[in-house]
Amino acid sequence: MTAPRTPSIADHNPATLYWRDLPVDPDLGGIASDRPPLTSIRIGSLQRDGVWPLDLKAALPVEPAWHPRLPLVAGLVRRRRHAVVWIADYERRELTVHTQAQAALSLTTHGGTPSALAWCGDEELALLTRPPTREPAGDSWSPAAYEATGPGNVVFLAGLDDLADRAAAAVSLLHRVTGDVRVLTDPLLVSGLTPSPSGRSLLITHADGIDASPPRGPAGRARDALHWACATVRTDGPADTRPVPVGERPLPPGARWCPTTDDLPASVRRTPSGTAIRLHPDEGRAAGPSAVHEQDVEHPQDDPVTHWWLLGTADDPATVTLHRQSVRVTTVRSTRVLPLPGVRPLPDRAGPGAAVHEHLLSVACERADQAGVLVVDWRRPAVRAVLGDDASDVRPSAPLEAAWVGHDGDALQLVTRRAGEFRRHVLRGDRLEPLERGVPARDATAGRATGPVQGPNPRTGVPRRVVLPGGFPDPACLLLPADTPACSAPGDGAPFAARLLWISARRSGTRPPSPRSLPFAGPEPVGSDAATAVLDLPLDWPGDATLPHLSRQITSAVTEALLTLYAESADPGPVVLGGHSFGATVALHALAQLPAPAGAIVHSGCYNRTLTPYGFQYEARDYWTVPDLYHAFSALHFADRLDRPVLIVHGSEDTNSATPADQAVGLYRAIVATGGRARLLLLPYEGHTFRHRETLRAVAAEHRAWLRVCAGHRSDRPATGVTHA
Repeated sequence: MTAPRTPSIADHNPATLYWRDLPVDPDLGGIASDRPPLTSIRIGSLQRDGVWPLDLKAALPVEPAWHPRLPLVAGLVRRRRHAVVWIADYERRELTVHTQAQAALSLTTHGGTPSALAWCGDEELALLTRPPTREPAGDSWSPAAYEATGPGNVVFLAGLDDLADRAAAAVSLLHRVTGDVRVLTDPLLVSGLTPSPSGRSLLITHADGIDASPPRGPAGRARDALHWACATVRTDGPADTRPVPVGERPLPPGARWCPTTDDLPASVRRTPSGTAIRLHPDEGRAAGPSAVHEQDVEHPQDDPVTHWWLLGTADDPATVTLHRQSVRVTTVRSTRVLPLPGVRPLPDRAGPGAAVHEHLLSVACERADQAGVLVVDWRRPAVRAVLGDDASDVRPSAPLEAAWVGHDGDALQLVTRRAGEFRRHVLRGDRLEPLERGVPARDATAGRATGPVQGPNPRTGVPRRVVLPGGFPDPACLLLPADTPACSAPGDGAPFAARLLWISARRSGTRPPSPRSLPFAGPEPVGSDAATAVLDLPLDWPGDATLPHLSRQITSAVTEALLTLYAESADPGPVVLGGHSFGATVALHALAQLPAPAGAIVHSGCYNRTLTPYGFQYEARDYWTVPDLYHAFSALHFADRLDRPVLIVHGSEDTNSATPADQAVGLYRAIVATGGRARLLLLPYEGHTFRHRETLRAVAAEHRAWLRVCAGHRSDRPATGVTHA
């Protein structure tokens, strides 16, 4: 599958609605995906030479459903803004698009891997369909009344019924030959479908409420903390069966099928002594004592279960759990602890990382980037690891990208991918032997989605460096990367006279962000054509934090970062501060305090904290308790001290309750009103973060132009830096 790195604005539906922070596409009947449509799908078969390009345009980026027994794969494609099903027979090279069956996404794109399709038997495909449009209720009028007694924070959030009206879908079955659709359930907010090993049942993960626990973030922050449940439904009933509700016997979130027993789900929960894994019998089964069973896996709390499988049968179950250093096999009679033979299991990598055959569980694993198979015999019990994947014939030091295991008859096969190339191996005794006939390689010209580049800068070849600013009390504060001091913008040949210092603020003691997780404005660091450094800034923010304590940390860290950048070059040039969200707040705070920075570039910030008076970021106290702190982190309140150019970038559809687009407009007006220079860039169809490729190109161009503006700007206002003792 090939897709652009980022989606296009043309992919955005202008009719998109929002439920809290979630964009709902009414034509697709669910949460809009933030991944771009696929530009090409090519299928290679081990039974035929070459690859087969599917004649599909605008295929949706959902996980394809591969048939477990037949050479069939299914997915979704957009037709006139609606989703319909395509099914490909890759042995006959036949493609069928069922345009008469309109599919829905519901919540399948909301986190994790979308699973909107699932094969049930040989002829039927489970999918989600939109329920009939409900007739509006009769004319009625009533006021909306609210009453509360404080102290407390009042938050107005959309309820689950509002989301159900926009994204609920019924689980249905599509006959792959006739195209007939049979509805199985009432409308649900579905996030995934998983067929049982026999295909006669479906495990449905769906939202059945909103988590009412106190928010972990600042008071007043909008949450989409949905409460999840699982349920099962039979797929082999008569065709005239009426839709059934599935909420009568909910299963715990994370339930899964027992791979060795038809239609028997299992779930897991933590216990004081370890982990309990429970079998859940079907309503149609005889509810004898053997069918309802819970196995307790005892282990230290500091050595939790990382992966688990329930195997065997309902009468004789066996549980295999993987831990950091061991494999535990638990049966009704005993628990055996087996040392893990120095490998790291990989069942969470792309693809089916585990397979079950007879009494053996096989899991893809690696050691020192060499792939292999971890084989657990849960009957003996015993465990062994067989390594044999060799990357030397692919590319020197090519990292392992993915690994799969599966059975072809009685033979266990391992498939690995390195540098986009696939290799197959078969397990023979204690050896993994490569097979001459491999999986067709990815087309050399096909692109693939990638994140920010780590390692050397792709444009200059200069390696990324980590610099610890001296004098700052927290050694986790660092700078990365370091490009050349000045480089040219594409097309105009003019060198930059300013560099960008992008601030990523976090709470002290939390894990530093990786370059892949920083809130950049593009696939590479912000203003990727300019010399850019990222300041990872951990803030010590206790519950009784004072303004001098917080301000001193920010100004000290930024000052040390500036000195480090100046020391890198004989002709350092000016530096512009930047940041996203709370990083934007910190950047403007530093700009007002320090005379050295030449200006600022801020994205998606909150610039008036008095509009979020019940807490913000790491501050839990309200405005009336620490008003000076709220004012100090409200750029609107010190706009008269922003005496250097400020570029304000904001998405016009930012649904973050603290950062609506009005915040950016207010700061822009305040800077201009007090005699400063500002530029406001409002981005259509963008939210709190920016994702469309046209947007990213425009933002990069704005960065380039603004760095030149800042380099040539001379303020008419006197410098009024403030230092807190």
